[in-house]
Amino acid sequence: MQKITAADQAYIVKNGEITALPPGRYQTDDELIATRQYFDSVEEKHKDEVREVLATREKLYTRVKLDELGQYILIKVKMIPQDDEITAANLGRLVYLSTYCDYHNRLMLTERTIMRKSNLPEVLNLSKKQERDFRREMIQAGYLQESNGEFYINDRFLYRGERQERTYNQKMKMFINTVRNIYKSLKPRNHKYFGLIVQLVPYVNRRYNIICRKEDVEEIELEKIHALTITDICRITNYDVNNYNNFLGILVGLLFDVNGYQQSACSLVSYFGNGVSKYRFYFNPRLLFIGDYEDYTILKQHCDFFPQAVKSIRQLKNL
Repeated sequence: MQKITAADQAYIVKNGEITALPPGRYQTDDELIATRQYFDSVEEKHKDEVREVLATREKLYTRVKLDELGQYILIKVKMIPQDDEITAANLGRLVYLSTYCDYHNRLMLTERTIMRKSNLPEVLNLSKKQERDFRREMIQAGYLQESNGEFYINDRFLYRGERQERTYNQKMKMFINTVRNIYKSLKPRNHKYFGLIVQLVPYVNRRYNIICRKEDVEEIELEKIHALTITDICRITNYDVNNYNNFLGILVGLLFDVNGYQQSACSLVSYFGNGVSKYRFYFNPRLLFIGDYEDYTILKQHCDFFPQAVKSIRQLKNL
C-alpha cells in the first residue's frame, strides 16, 4: 500500500470520517480499516495527552493548596516499633530527630551543616548521659546509624521525600514544623507523650483522621468507622486503664503554635443521635495526615482543633 500523504489525508477525511479516495487511488477493505484505525489511534493519543496534562495540573494545584501543612516525613505504618522494642519516650525522640533528615536520611543541623555527635544533646534537649543512652539504644536496635561522624535514620521505618512504592497507602505523613513544636514544648520526662501519639498512627483513618479500629483505617463512609474509646486507646498503648483521665489529658493537652495561636494535637468530638451519645478522637491534620485536599477540606468541616475544647471534654461521662 502506498503511503498516505498529508494531501491525501486532507482529501479523504472529513469530520473524522473517511469519505472518499483521491483520484486514481484504490484501497481494499482491509486497507480502509487500517486507515480508519490509524486516525482513531491519533485521536486517542491526543485524548491521552490531554488527560495527562489535566491530571498533572490537578496534582500541582492540590500540592499548592496543601502547602499550608508544610514539609513532612513519611512513616511506614507497619514498621512502627512496638512498645516492647522501644520505649514511648525514645520513639518520640526518634521521630522528632528524623525531622532533621535530608533526602538521604542524613541528620542535618541546617540545610548545609551536618549534625554531629556534639550537637545531639542540645537538639534532643537531653543531658549528655540521656542522649548517650538514647543514641546507644537506637544504634543497637538499628534505627540510627553512624558513618564517618555522620548520622542516618534507617529508612526502613521513615524517610523524607516521595518514593514510587506500591505500598504507599500504608504510610502516614507527619509534618515537620508541628512535630518540632510539640516536642520542644515537652520536658524530657514527658517525651513519652509524643511517643504515645506515634504508637497510635496505625489506628488513624486515612480520610477522617479518626482513631479507630485497624479494620476501618481505609473506610471512606463515616458512619461505618468504629472509633476507639479512651479505654481502647489505653489498652493499645499499655497505659493504665484506671488512669484514663490522665491519658485523655495527654491526648488533648499537646498543643502547638499556628500563626500566633495554639491548636491541640488531638480533639475529642462528641455527637448525639436517637438518644445515644458517642464520641470520636480526631488527630489534627496539621500534625499527621495522608489524604488529598478534598479529604482535608472535609476533615476541617468535621471538627475544630482549638484548645478551648479541652475544658468541656472532661465533663463527658462513661468514657
